[in-house]
Amino acid sequence: MALLDFTRFGVTAQDVRDGKYSYIIGFDLGDGEIAAAYWNLKEDGFIKPEDLKFDINESHKILSALFTEKNGTIHIGTLGVMSSLANTQGNLYINFKVTPKRLHEGELYEGDSISKKQLMQLMLRTSLENIYKNNPNKFSGEGLLVVGCPSGPEWLENDADSMYAEIIRESLEGLDLCLKVIIMPESRASLIKVYKEQGELVGKHIQDGVVVMDHGSSTFDITLINFLTNQQTDDSVPLGANKIERTMLKTLLEQNNKTRFDLSDFRSQLLLIRTAKEAFFTNPVSKPRIFMEWTDGDCAMSRISEDFMTGITHHSPQSYTSEKHSLAKGSWVELHRNFTEKNVNTLCEAMGVAPNEFKGVILLTGGASKMQFIKSTVCELFPNAHVVVDAEPSYCVSRGLAWAAYTDLKALELISTVKERIGEAIKADFPTLKAIMANKLSPIVYEYALGQLSAWVDNGDNITLTEFVKNVENSFLDSSTPEGRARAQLIQRTIKESITEYLNNNDDTGVRALIVNTVNEVFSATFPGKIKAQNITPFKIRDNEWANVVREVSSNQIKFRSSLLQAINLENVLMGVLKVILAVCILTGALLLTIFTLGMVNMEAVSKQLDKMFVENQTLSKNKRQKALKKFEDNKEENINKITEAIRNAPMSAEVRDNVSSQIIQTLSPVIDKAVDVVSIYF
Repeated sequence: MALLDFTRFGVTAQDVRDGKYSYIIGFDLGDGEIAAAYWNLKEDGFIKPEDLKFDINESHKILSALFTEKNGTIHIGTLGVMSSLANTQGNLYINFKVTPKRLHEGELYEGDSISKKQLMQLMLRTSLENIYKNNPNKFSGEGLLVVGCPSGPEWLENDADSMYAEIIRESLEGLDLCLKVIIMPESRASLIKVYKEQGELVGKHIQDGVVVMDHGSSTFDITLINFLTNQQTDDSVPLGANKIERTMLKTLLEQNNKTRFDLSDFRSQLLLIRTAKEAFFTNPVSKPRIFMEWTDGDCAMSRISEDFMTGITHHSPQSYTSEKHSLAKGSWVELHRNFTEKNVNTLCEAMGVAPNEFKGVILLTGGASKMQFIKSTVCELFPNAHVVVDAEPSYCVSRGLAWAAYTDLKALELISTVKERIGEAIKADFPTLKAIMANKLSPIVYEYALGQLSAWVDNGDNITLTEFVKNVENSFLDSSTPEGRARAQLIQRTIKESITEYLNNNDDTGVRALIVNTVNEVFSATFPGKIKAQNITPFKIRDNEWANVVREVSSNQIKFRSSLLQAINLENVLMGVLKVILAVCILTGALLLTIFTLGMVNMEAVSKQLDKMFVENQTLSKNKRQKALKKFEDNKEENINKITEAIRNAPMSAEVRDNVSSQIIQTLSPVIDKAVDVVSIYF
């Protein structure tokens, strides 16, 4: 479900696992209305978001409007609250929601010296103060303030959402609130809300693709989700319902031979027209009335009929343009239809289906989705789609933000758990990798030891045991000599081959199968019965995805290959084998019987005896040196096996095992995240 990257807003998986956050506030800071929802993260089994109250009258939504009295008193609330201020000296502010860039640049409110950023921050700040005041005993501890935004690039790309988050954070300064701000696309939130609350209606259709059409006051947003590839794309145009409201006002002024300057209060009039428009689309036969008051004290009354509204939506000229979209002209209905058709056709093309064969979900939400012609247009364009009109569009975003944030937090925790379990499984399987490396490295160690013993036979008369062993150890991977460099490179290549062979084991005992089984075990435990019921497709790693893991992990640039070599400590392995050979050649009688017990080498006894000889600075006769060489050659297979066993038994630090497992997990991370993303909707 296109998980949000919470880490961009300072929320980590560890925070979630540690229970750092106590609650979520889903805040729909719309251009027309504001609503907020609450999720208690500390209460086990919290069923669904709870609508929050803004005042003592238990209003669960208010207008996106501010009234500031001359004395500085600030008022927010419902239309009733705003209407009661009609004779109060002050200023009414509406429609001040603009893109983060415009807010950041300090764009001024039309006809005023106050910036829209200041108004947005004041609106949010005052709303939160009222929420905390009128919803007692809900906000102890640290919380997440999840604020919705349109789905267009002006809000989501080039860190625009981070800019918006910072603007929101600034508005919280000085308040006694402990909130982490997160920005989330409103259309995505709407989808999750509808799925959670109307799962039976949409659940079986979402795998065929999802289109969320969010009709807001300032923008019309579309989110497309292709479940075949788990890809989400968003688009947005400034074709909000406020264009309809302003066209209504323009038309009414023309009918009365007036201009906006003849209105006694232009902003209040727009607010009344918005209310009449919504009343009409909720119940068209009601023919709501609009009173217009002029500066000369006269007034006029008009009824909003079906013919009037059809003229506004279907015939009146409209236009829009944005950073992404060039100028578009037409009626509101035409522009809406064209934008819808273009985007949904793009999804259909990606899914390989014809538009008239699209069988996925098309969710209509936002206040303007109440307009009946919108559903008619969508059904005409995509006759086989499963079209769902949200029953409570005014609360769809706020509840959806709470639903989605909770879902994403659980998914973030699940991703962490899955990766942790994979890491544990890989580290537990480390002996398999060591065995492969041991089999490949032991012949290299043997050949080197053979060469050193041969040279010692010819030139060892004056070389003590101590000097011989030290020379053998120091020259093994000596980068200052051509032989040492060549041997080091050979060993590095061999380790790379070992890792590649380990990763390329595609049978049921391979690491790929181990990871797949581990993930599915976690999914089964998290969502009991879902995988068996085929609600969740079992996790798998595609060939191309695993090929990328093999390529990345075994590449020459991977740092842990050096740490693997260091951890195996081949020099120490080499010394151990040489000490055994020397023990056989030098030590005699009962002492050998104490060293070799039941065919096993007691290395501690060997080391003690040889260390004593080293301290005594002994040399060996040529005869004994030849004996040692012959013993080594005659028992080649046995000695290689001893080297192999020594490498397999070499202690491996937790750091090295962590390096290997973390590199595999890091490379596989997009696949894991995607898998959790797909199943997260079942939280």
